Amino acid sequence: MDDPKLDQTLRPASSAPASSGFDATLISSGSPSSASNDAPSTIPPATFGGGMHKTHGGSLPPPSLPPQDLSGDRLLRSAPRASLDGTAVMPSLGGIPLMAKLGQGGMGAVYYGIHPRLRQEVAVKVLPLGLAEQNPDLIKRFHREAEVASRVKSKHLIGVMDINQEGEMFYLVMEFVNGASAGGYLKQLKQAGKQGMDEAEALDVCIAATEGLAAAHANGIIHRDIKPDNIMIPRARPGNAMLFKDSKLADLGLAHDDTAAQSLTQSGVCMGTVGYMAPEQAMDAKHVGKPGDVFSMGATLYALLSGNAPFTGATAMKILLATTQEPHAPLKTVRTDVSVVTSELLDRCLHKDPARRYVDGTALLQALKVCRNAGSAAAQSAIAELTMLQGAQEVGAKLPVVSNLPAVKPLQIEAPKKSKLPLIAACVAVVLILGAIIAHGRKKDDSSTASAGDKPAASTTTTVPPKIDSKSTSAADTAAAAEAEAARKKQLDDEKAQQAKLADEKAALETEVVAARERDHKRRNTPAPVPAPATDTVETRYQKAMDRARTAYAAWQWTDASNAYADALVQKPGDAQAQRGVQDSSFAGAMESGRKALDAGRWSDAQAAYASALRVYPNNKDALAQLSSAKYSGAMESGRRAFDAKSWTEAETDFQDALREKPADADATRWLADTRREQTRDSEPRTTTRRPIRDRTKSAGDTARDVKGTIDKILGK
Repeated sequence: MDDPKLDQTLRPASSAPASSGFDATLISSGSPSSASNDAPSTIPPATFGGGMHKTHGGSLPPPSLPPQDLSGDRLLRSAPRASLDGTAVMPSLGGIPLMAKLGQGGMGAVYYGIHPRLRQEVAVKVLPLGLAEQNPDLIKRFHREAEVASRVKSKHLIGVMDINQEGEMFYLVMEFVNGASAGGYLKQLKQAGKQGMDEAEALDVCIAATEGLAAAHANGIIHRDIKPDNIMIPRARPGNAMLFKDSKLADLGLAHDDTAAQSLTQSGVCMGTVGYMAPEQAMDAKHVGKPGDVFSMGATLYALLSGNAPFTGATAMKILLATTQEPHAPLKTVRTDVSVVTSELLDRCLHKDPARRYVDGTALLQALKVCRNAGSAAAQSAIAELTMLQGAQEVGAKLPVVSNLPAVKPLQIEAPKKSKLPLIAACVAVVLILGAIIAHGRKKDDSSTASAGDKPAASTTTTVPPKIDSKSTSAADTAAAAEAEAARKKQLDDEKAQQAKLADEKAALETEVVAARERDHKRRNTPAPVPAPATDTVETRYQKAMDRARTAYAAWQWTDASNAYADALVQKPGDAQAQRGVQDSSFAGAMESGRKALDAGRWSDAQAAYASALRVYPNNKDALAQLSSAKYSGAMESGRRAFDAKSWTEAETDFQDALREKPADADATRWLADTRREQTRDSEPRTTTRRPIRDRTKSAGDTARDVKGTIDKILGK
């Protein structure tokens, strides 16, 4: 699973609360359509008090986590319930009482429980049927995780015990480790003011996890999602000491079997966790090899020591670009107390070219052990041994090494850039000097040139024009003299304009020098400016709407998710991803409304909600079943009201409608028979007849006379 919350299947241990014993008995989910046709299943009785807990097969371990109230958990709504002492109730899957939630994500949740038959604490990963129907590959990945875990045996891999389906849920029963994830432990250290883990402890964690990785690689399994959150560190029991050397690698949900005939991952698909996945995995997760896991383990060790992943950024896309195009900062520049040997190891693990990394988990394991055992005096020999291990042979199934990236230059630390002000000042000086030379040259040429301008300026001979008699000056000579004077004035005007232009250029350059000095002073004394926001384009609006939709969908806010996907469709009409998002969120919202209406006994509202869900996905089995249940419950309630009001025809129709939803339902059949019997009894004619009025009058007179005769006899008349 790619949700980090879902990966955190371990939490720090806490003492179990003292409580009285209970008898764990499964009861039905209590829906109106499934009343008590089947006897409730039972699991062995267990006592969750202090100490060991007795069952008919042995003793249960005391709970590591206190029980939580999961009655309102949406995901477990349809799960069978376990009754505790006849009062407390908890969900149960496969006979395993679920006592607490360990993590929640957009793809499901992980719960803590105690297996009553194995007498062992377990973690149960639950996948809802609705998500499984929308994405059938999730079920395949569930089975793949169980298959891989059963095939690869290592005490440093989280084991999988069972995979099954109960009702609307698929679940995976896994080994529970009482401790914390490496990511959670790192977070606690940072909150305490530390940058990261101690070097020896971090190496112990990665050595243990790499032992599990080496076992997977030997069987041709690529993990593809190694990160601190997927490494579990147990705690000592009793006590709370962290057992770094017993760490386990978890979550094989994205594991890829290169020996299998078929793959669940398409070519060109990016899968994994940004910041930790290898560059070639970011481009094509299907063809990533064992060196990709070596890169991820190196990134994990880098994060445990420095406190952050080797590649970071404001968005996932920026992190991916940094992973594929930019070198990582050497660990010694981030944390100076780390040994040179470990820093050299990380440089090899994080190389852009997979062929330049360690070939698989076995070679990486040996290199990590070299770092763990190397002392400061033996650094050079340890580095030489690390170099030799880069040429180690692959263990187990040999897989091709894919490199689809250009070579990246190693990181070079540049010297601080000098200020450009001296260069600007020099340029200004050169321009001013050239301008002065040009102006001076033009003045010199003007002073050595005759008015007529016909003779070369280089000539040193001075020609004195002959004296002209004013009386003999012709009109032509006068015109020529005027033309020459006009040309001289034009040349002077051009020179003045050129000088003014040079003066303006000089003033502009001086102003630029002053402004550059001010900018440099401001840059040195003020923080870097905040980059301007990106241009609001169709693509950015689409991406923002899709981000809002995914966030709302993960939080089960179906209306907000549907509206956000609709906004994305406005930006990109016909976009398949946004259209599917509108359908999925509308369907999920309708299903939730239907369940709420069913719980409240509002049968008409439930029918309308499930009908809306079926308009989105007409053949959805869950929606069809729930709609039938709502129709059945509504018909039965309406029939009972009509029966009480002696509206036999209406009651008969309602009970017939209920039987159409559940043809063999005994309750509806019995009510229908009672209705017809009462209807027949009311329709039968009465047997007593009334005599005519005159017959009744005559009979009354006769009776009066008979009474009078009787009285006369008594009186002796």
